[in-house]
Amino acid sequence: MISFSKKENWTIHYVAISIFFLCFLCIWSISSAAPSKATTFADGDFEFEPINSSSMENIVVNGDLYYTDFDYNTAIITGYKGDARTIVIPRFVNHGRHRYLVAEIGGSAFARLNSTKSVTIPSNIKKIGSYAFSKCDNLERIYTNKKLELMSVDSDAFKNCNASVQFTEQEHDWKLKRKKQEQTCNNYGKGLYRCANCGSETEKDIEPHTYKNNGFKYETVTISGNKEVKVYKKLKCSDCSKERNVYVASYLAYFPVENDYIYNGKEKKPDVDVELHNLNGCVSPASRYEYSYSNNKKAGKALVRVIINNSRIDEEIVATLPFVIAPRRIYKKDLSYDNTVVYSGKKQFPKVNGIRIDNSYYELKKGRDYSISVSGKHKEIGTYNVDVKFKGNYKGTVKYKMRIVPKKPNVKPRTYSGEKIKLSWNKVKKAQGYKVYRDNGKGLKLYKTTTKRTCLIKRVSKHFDRVDYAVVAYKKVKGRTYTSGKSFGWESVKPVMPKFNAWVQDFGIIAFKPTAAGKYQISISIDKNFEEQASFEVEIGKNDTATISYLKAGQKYYIKARKYAYNSKGRLLLSKWSKVKTITP
Repeated sequence: MISFSKKENWTIHYVAISIFFLCFLCIWSISSAAPSKATTFADGDFEFEPINSSSMENIVVNGDLYYTDFDYNTAIITGYKGDARTIVIPRFVNHGRHRYLVAEIGGSAFARLNSTKSVTIPSNIKKIGSYAFSKCDNLERIYTNKKLELMSVDSDAFKNCNASVQFTEQEHDWKLKRKKQEQTCNNYGKGLYRCANCGSETEKDIEPHTYKNNGFKYETVTISGNKEVKVYKKLKCSDCSKERNVYVASYLAYFPVENDYIYNGKEKKPDVDVELHNLNGCVSPASRYEYSYSNNKKAGKALVRVIINNSRIDEEIVATLPFVIAPRRIYKKDLSYDNTVVYSGKKQFPKVNGIRIDNSYYELKKGRDYSISVSGKHKEIGTYNVDVKFKGNYKGTVKYKMRIVPKKPNVKPRTYSGEKIKLSWNKVKKAQGYKVYRDNGKGLKLYKTTTKRTCLIKRVSKHFDRVDYAVVAYKKVKGRTYTSGKSFGWESVKPVMPKFNAWVQDFGIIAFKPTAAGKYQISISIDKNFEEQASFEVEIGKNDTATISYLKAGQKYYIKARKYAYNSKGRLLLSKWSKVKTITP
């Protein structure tokens, strides 16, 4: 017989009670983990009823098993209490501590929804019950996954629905849910992707880091006067910023000798022969290249851009080869410039207009094409040395002398008498005197030198025409005379007031004889004020006499005359009226 002590009995009782309590907890947790099938619950506008987990089957999406970290319970949609125009059925629903996979649409779940126009059904739906969408008058479209295969669709599921309802298959829109393996610059990664349309998940490769083109790198080597250029494509990782160079090709460029070109204002386009050597040592044909030029019109460093279309890269290879356009040397004979400037009281600089190159004329701009310097205090009347130094597209220095002369006078002419005209002009600063020229029919000749600002010029001949003149200001500096520009002009000379004799030649006839030949206007009247008069024109020779007939005998008559002529412009010139004479025939 085996006996136990009292202390040992208590130990056995304690162990038995502990085992019983642990068994109770396990049974309670298992019973609470398995929800009752009859329990219903709501989530938003949807109403659900759980399905036993024993009926749970693997859901196939796009041919791949749906992997999860735990076993899902499934639920059926039993109703919908909303009125949305667009309904998207959820893939999962949470209730309490449980997560359910929505697997069925129950009977009459969406019946009589008159406001609903479209419904999106996820790929996990395996059954659509009877009358699920019956009497949905405005339902137009059902969106499903492209490879949705329903386990069971009741024949009355869409009874009394819109006759034109359409099923539309949706493409997957995969979005990365989480990374399982990081990608690198050279290796793929692994990630779990989820479809934004149907909610299905699958495992896909993650592309390696992407390299972006960061330009090209060129290595140029001169070989026997020619240039070999090695081309590398510069790549930079967009994720880790790692850089690397990929050798693309090399080519040989056969080039003309530098300084073979001299600036002439026209574009320079040297011929370049290029041989492209690829990685296999093959030479590509010349048709694979294009050429363009930059900075090839001005003197300095110009560039030939060689554009290579290479099949190994996505972009064009653009390399540049320099050549030189030499500045053109300028000589005095090529230059157009002003060597005379007008006094203004300020420092004067002559104007450089332009140059002539190869029968073409080019304007020059101060500061860009040349700089100019003048000797001495070059603001007074006199002669100064000028240096024009060229730069930019030109080179060389041209030297010449500049003259500062007085300003041209402003002349105002007027008729003084029948033989002379009177000239007057403004005072010219720094002028020592003035010279007046007259045209005597053989060109302008010096007529008079004066320090005054007026001058009387006599006509050349007695013929009534005009006087041509010119006036200049001058100043003598160190034995040299500096004259201004000429102020040209002309003025008509008016006829001289005539003198004449008149007498009674016969009964009712008066004889008229002027002292000089010419054209006359004769006016006769019985009124000394000539309010009523008779006028006529007559041309009389040197020894000729004009007669006035049909006059009344014994009547006193008043006679006056004036001379007239036309100048070279056809303007009528009239002298003053002569003194009035009286005669009685």
